[in-house]
Amino acid sequence: MEIMHVQYFLALCEEGNFTRAAQRCHVSQPSITNAIRALEREYGAPLFVRKPAPVRPSELGLLLKPLFEQIGACTRQIKTELAQFNDRSGNGPAIINLHPARRSGRRRNSGVNGAAMRKAPSRKTVEGQASHATRDYGTVP
Repeated sequence: MEIMHVQYFLALCEEGNFTRAAQRCHVSQPSITNAIRALEREYGAPLFVRKPAPVRPSELGLLLKPLFEQIGACTRQIKTELAQFNDRSGNGPAIINLHPARRSGRRRNSGVNGAAMRKAPSRKTVEGQASHATRDYGTVP
């Protein structure tokens, strides 16, 4: 299970529509569809009742929704804690990119369950270079 799949699941629960869920998550509609299918394959049962519209969680989806909401809350808490840590750190932020890396539309696996971690340049190095000073905390696998 990938955190992005959980986020897509929650967006679909709230939106009731694959296209609107994709717009909300700033991804293509097939990305939402593929993520939900991957979760359904992993859990061995449908997570949504697709017809009649609107899309709504199945019995299993309703069972898992509160757990997925907890995962989402934990992910947000991790981002908050990391931001606070980075603010206190004198050596610059640790950038954790937990989104799968993409190059030319293809996924590249970093070898650590899709997670990559690197040390950001020191604050002195990035002074005046806002594009390098941004933090990408991503999601937790």
